[in-house]
Amino acid sequence: MFFKKAKYDHDAPKIGRIESFEFVKLHLSGMRLTTDIEITPQGEESLICSYRYVYRPGGHDRELDISAVRPTDEVVEVLNSCEVGKWSGFHGPHPPHVLDGTMFDLSATVNGGVTLRADGSENFPPHYREFTDYLFDKLRETEKKEDNE
Repeated sequence: MFFKKAKYDHDAPKIGRIESFEFVKLHLSGMRLTTDIEITPQGEESLICSYRYVYRPGGHDRELDISAVRPTDEVVEVLNSCEVGKWSGFHGPHPPHVLDGTMFDLSATVNGGVTLRADGSENFPPHYREFTDYLFDKLRETEKKEDNE
C-alpha cells in the first residue's frame, strides 16, 4: 500500500508543550460513523463527551452518546504524551487506492488561546491511535460503570 506524504501548514502555530487547554474537538467520520468527541476542562476535572450523529430524512441530529470525567492533569499529560501540539497544521491526504477509511478533523484551543488544527483521511499524525484509544477507553469505562449500576 502506498501512502501520500502528510503535509503540514508551515504557518500553523508551533506548540511544543501544552500547559492548558480550553477546548478540544475531534470529529470522526466514515462509512458507518460520524462522531464528535469534545473535551472541556472544568477546573481540576475535564468532561469528555461523545456525540453521535443520527441521520433521518431531511437532516440529522447530534445527540450526546456517553460522557466521562477525568482529571484535567491527566488529559493534559495525554495531550503531551501523544504530542498533539505537534499535530498543528497536519494535513493527511487520502492514500491512493484506498477505497474506504476514517476522516478526522481536530481543532483545539490551548495555552491561553492558541488554536491548533489538524485533519486527515486515513492518514494520521504520529500517536493518533494512542490518543483515540485513550478517549474511547475512558468513555467505555464510564459506559461499563453505568451498565453495572
